[in-house]
Amino acid sequence: MAVELSWYVPNEVLYIRYGENVIKDDLLESYQSIATYAKEAGKPIHVIMDSLLVQRMDFSLKELKELLKDFNPANIGWGINITSADPMSSRASSFMLAILNQSLNIRSRTYKSLAESHDFLIELDQALESKLPG
Repeated sequence: MAVELSWYVPNEVLYIRYGENVIKDDLLESYQSIATYAKEAGKPIHVIMDSLLVQRMDFSLKELKELLKDFNPANIGWGINITSADPMSSRASSFMLAILNQSLNIRSRTYKSLAESHDFLIELDQALESKLPG
């Protein structure tokens, strides 16, 4: 599994799960898909980026910058990063997600579990409480 994308809450929250080794094509695919899903929804969407499985990110910052130069951050309401509680396994993915979000001007939060992200999403929009998966 390189990257999996699906609606977490249809037309409101997109879920992206990255595999153990993330290459630049995985990121390109996921960010192109965000635009497609946002267009389908007809509005900006929140995006949960689950990097709990990530062990290695195989691209440079320069490649990353070039890859995302045409990305439109207006498609994203909030970017929600899920990373491991283990600092050794989450350091690379946390750093890269922070760089991504900052360089793209995406409002973001980082959590250690999907359950924590639910609490934040409900703070943003109480109507999501009944729509989020159990």
